[in-house]
Amino acid sequence: MEIAHFEPIPIQKGLPLLGILPKLLTQDPYEYLKNIMLERGDFVQLNFGPQPVYLVSHPDYLQRILRDNYQNYRKPGLFYNTGREVVGNGLLTSEGDLWLRQRRMIQPHLHRKQLEFLFSDMRSAIVEVLDAWQSLAANQTQIDLREKMGETTMNIITHTMFGAGTLSAADVAATGQRVAQIVKYTGGALFSGLLPKWVPIPGRQEFLQDLDSVKKTVHQVIDRCRRDKKLSASLIQMLINSVDEESHQQMTEKQLFDEVMTIFLAGYETTATALTWLGVVLQDRPDVLKKLRAEIDQVLGNRLPSFEDVPHLVYARQVFMETLRMYTVAPFLPRSSNEADRLGIYHLPANALMLVFYHGVHHNPRVWDKPEVFDPERFTLERMAGQHPFAFLPFSAGPHKCAGEDFALLEGPLVMAMILQRYTIDLLPNQKFAAGIGATMQPRNGVKATLSVRARHLS
Repeated sequence: MEIAHFEPIPIQKGLPLLGILPKLLTQDPYEYLKNIMLERGDFVQLNFGPQPVYLVSHPDYLQRILRDNYQNYRKPGLFYNTGREVVGNGLLTSEGDLWLRQRRMIQPHLHRKQLEFLFSDMRSAIVEVLDAWQSLAANQTQIDLREKMGETTMNIITHTMFGAGTLSAADVAATGQRVAQIVKYTGGALFSGLLPKWVPIPGRQEFLQDLDSVKKTVHQVIDRCRRDKKLSASLIQMLINSVDEESHQQMTEKQLFDEVMTIFLAGYETTATALTWLGVVLQDRPDVLKKLRAEIDQVLGNRLPSFEDVPHLVYARQVFMETLRMYTVAPFLPRSSNEADRLGIYHLPANALMLVFYHGVHHNPRVWDKPEVFDPERFTLERMAGQHPFAFLPFSAGPHKCAGEDFALLEGPLVMAMILQRYTIDLLPNQKFAAGIGATMQPRNGVKATLSVRARHLS
């Protein structure tokens, strides 16, 4: 490989010792990184103090990293150590043969063909939450939309993962609050390993307390599910009974726990964040809201949706997907190279740290036409056929593509449709929405809103 043929890599230096870390921690980090991409290009060296990290924002390069040469790229401990504290060696953090075996055992249970068995629990969980919103709407109570969407997805994941009624409403709420804090701390800790050792990391003790409490809850639920055969339709029972088709082995107790923690946390957080940003979008785009309501009214009317209704909510799915593009819930993926590689016109050295920047790709004008315009029509079949296969990556791609993609693409549009059947969401005026540093792209200061009833109670 002739280094002389490669282009020099643009460098974003920042401050001495700390590099660009202060700006990442004090600004909207994803907007800041997006602007670097727009100004400097699709492959940029970022100085994180003494540690260079490469920002990768072109679909050709992502195809190389995530699929064509994926075995050359590992999950760097510098970014994943805190995640491993939370989920052990679940799919999110494991590698090699363990990851492959676990993937074979988990993927079939989250495939769209299996989701019909979970649909009833998912719908019931949504109804429970929407019924509880009735008093909020009647009293015009101010809410934080992020908290309410989190309550919704927490109820869904506990119903589908553990079975309806396994956790009380109070336990679901308390666990949801603890999980939110765990995710927030874990996201901030993604970059803490890059800071000088003398910089204090706040919230560590609270994080450990919340994590201990959630782990105890999950252990208790696993024990109950092993004893209660009535919960056979729950995800956890499916995992308990799962057998690897090649090794003919079941998961060990530790593997089961790690995967339950992974699905539990990821399934709660990501969709809740996407639905929160959707509320922001619909306030700004009444034309999109009007078309969305028209489809919901036509397909569902005033009845509860069935599993067979979901494919007919075409525009709802397009709106949800465009929200995932505009506000990339998982905005980047840390990776490290084992050996040197070529990414287009650039030379990537061995043992290089990088951020595979999904949010940058989603806003790259060299990839998307008018990327700052919210346009659900991008996701018609005709327009998607003309797009680069690695241009839209809210669930990553390649062998490590998110196993929960089908679950999320059922859950998100379904929650949205059921909310808009019954309620109108009005955001309070004079709010500015910017993301804070974290594992997901959450609004830094939440989203304040009120609810009002739109339709009669469904049956």
